[in-house]
Amino acid sequence: MVVVITGASAGIGRELALLLHGMGARLLLAARRMDKLEALNRELGGGHVVLRCDVGIESDCRLLIERAIERCGRIDTLVCNAGYGLFRSVDETDRESLEAIFRTNVTGTVDCVRYAAPHMKRNDVRDGVRGQVMLVSSAAARRGLPWLG
Repeated sequence: MVVVITGASAGIGRELALLLHGMGARLLLAARRMDKLEALNRELGGGHVVLRCDVGIESDCRLLIERAIERCGRIDTLVCNAGYGLFRSVDETDRESLEAIFRTNVTGTVDCVRYAAPHMKRNDVRDGVRGQVMLVSSAAARRGLPWLG
């Protein structure tokens, strides 16, 4: 299985990479912090593809998907995991910071899916599907937390 993981340098993305590697998946690991991606890839034996990608930048999303197809030939699973929040109240959050969060958490996710979907639709059907998209979100998206406006 070929799996693309955004936000793979830490947290859920990193743990998912460790788990999927152990199951034999070919991984394309993407995040902004190349040093952490490269360290993770070394920990996994060095056989996976790593790519610096800021999903808040549309061209990075397009390049991520293009590289995945070039290097692996297909995408079986796209894990849209990259995201973040700011620990400050709404009245302390400026519009620029809010728009940056939306570029990463919302439009970056949509851009990755939009660029990957045409390729995934061309996959052969395996176990009843051509591919899958996994969207990772925080519990904070469903329940407000103090200082996370």
